[in-house]
Amino acid sequence: MKRGLLKSLAMLGLSASVVWLVGCTSQEESKPAKEEMTASTVFLKHKVADYSAWRPVYDADAPRRAEAGLKEVGVYRDADDENMVLIVWETDDTNAFKAMVESPELAEKMKEAGVTSEPQTWMGESM
Repeated sequence: MKRGLLKSLAMLGLSASVVWLVGCTSQEESKPAKEEMTASTVFLKHKVADYSAWRPVYDADAPRRAEAGLKEVGVYRDADDENMVLIVWETDDTNAFKAMVESPELAEKMKEAGVTSEPQTWMGESM
């Protein structure tokens, strides 16, 4: 009798293990694959005619930058030339950033704000 009980318990344990393993496998397979997202830090540097006139135009353009997926990190001025501006953003969509930088609307805004030099841009991936 003990042998039959042990055999039944062993079969029950084995069955439970199989059900558990199958359940774990099917749950993992049903989960959507995670997309890899790489945050990039974007830098843009240019000279402006007058920082005090440039800044309100830049600030008013914030919704368009947000629409392009840019999160502002900071706006910096050169210690020796207060009209040399460095802007730092973070983005998960570098293609949207590139499209914004190449847009005629941005060129018009920069002209309106008094940007006097060709902007220099570069990106770095966050680690």
